Amino acid sequence: MQVQKSKDTITSLWTGQPVSSTHSQLLENNEKKTKFSPKGYKTTIFCEQKDHSREVWSGPVNGIEMAVNTFGADEAFPIRNFESSITGSIKNAIANGGNIYSNVELVTKNRAAYISGPYNSETTFNNCLKQLMHSGTSSSYWNIGTQIQKLRLIKSKAEQKLIKHASSVTGFGYNAIFEKCKPGVNQDMLAAAFEYYSKVGAGNKSPLVRSGYVPVFGSGDYALIMHYTQNNLPVQQNQLLLIDAGMEYAEYMSDVSRTIPVSGRYSQSQADLYSTLLQVQEECIKYMYSDSDMSLNDVHMVSESLLMKGLSKLGFSGLSSKELRNILYPHHLSHYLGLNLHDTGDISRSIKLQKGMVVTVEPGVYVPYDDNFPKSFQGMGMRIEDNVIVGDTSDSIQVTTENIPKSISAIEAAMA
Repeated sequence: MQVQKSKDTITSLWTGQPVSSTHSQLLENNEKKTKFSPKGYKTTIFCEQKDHSREVWSGPVNGIEMAVNTFGADEAFPIRNFESSITGSIKNAIANGGNIYSNVELVTKNRAAYISGPYNSETTFNNCLKQLMHSGTSSSYWNIGTQIQKLRLIKSKAEQKLIKHASSVTGFGYNAIFEKCKPGVNQDMLAAAFEYYSKVGAGNKSPLVRSGYVPVFGSGDYALIMHYTQNNLPVQQNQLLLIDAGMEYAEYMSDVSRTIPVSGRYSQSQADLYSTLLQVQEECIKYMYSDSDMSLNDVHMVSESLLMKGLSKLGFSGLSSKELRNILYPHHLSHYLGLNLHDTGDISRSIKLQKGMVVTVEPGVYVPYDDNFPKSFQGMGMRIEDNVIVGDTSDSIQVTTENIPKSISAIEAAMA
């Protein structure tokens, strides 16, 4: 998709993300006169043409015939015209001293840095731009990715509704796991059941639902690996199973973790460590509102302090902050959530919480086989993760995954 404005050219290579409002705001800051359209800019879509002989094999496509009415563009052309058109637009912008704006990866003026690869619109755009700018020009290239992320950081009511749907269908998958997790069942069978029953729970909306990421089903020692994704071993009696799995609904993500006892009941030491971690998680959720004047980094520091105190009560004597951060709890408490699993990655976790942000709250503890730590907890890996819509006050915090059991009594009841 190409959007043009007067001397400056703004080009967005369509990624499926809602960026049109960003283009509009950027354009409004520039000169008002335009020859393109009354709204001050022109949007052009380049797409595949309809080909009935191909559609017999691959299914129907919108084609240029439907692109304007369906997607709200001003005009549409065949994708084969993209290179000549974008080259002409860039040449025109540079010749008139205009700037180039895009949400593709930042490019360089060094032609030698360009390495050709398989044809796609992004590489074509980069190739054209580098060829035209490498020799020097008063025009500048501006990456608008961060500006787009700033707009995406606060989720609209409609976006929040989609995230709630993602959380809801994810809950169906977890309910299936609680029922089907028995000693001897393979991790990959549980992963398959999770995805299947999530889609079943979505009913006639199942085409909008898919696994948001490769899930983690780490039982026993494999729960000590944060991103264990092989999922190819049977779960065993008396082991813990750490699950990190979430579905997406209409492109919006859920990201949930639960740690459950394969045998259906936690041992005393498992329950002690789990209760400590759950208390940390629930306390941290209480800070997820703007009036708390906290950032995600601030709340992470709170989680470290709470976990340090809790572990000390369990016999982790002489535990240092370095041991906690590097060994027992080596990841952050939270990240932003939305269209991507780790959404708006350019936005610092040091900014203050704002109403409408959607974040995860996911403390973890991973105790290796190391005699510096109590023997009764060695080999245990746990993580508890929920998705939270940040409120403005403590009463307006929304935990979208609260219906997925996470207390010891609720999990044991669900597995009975």
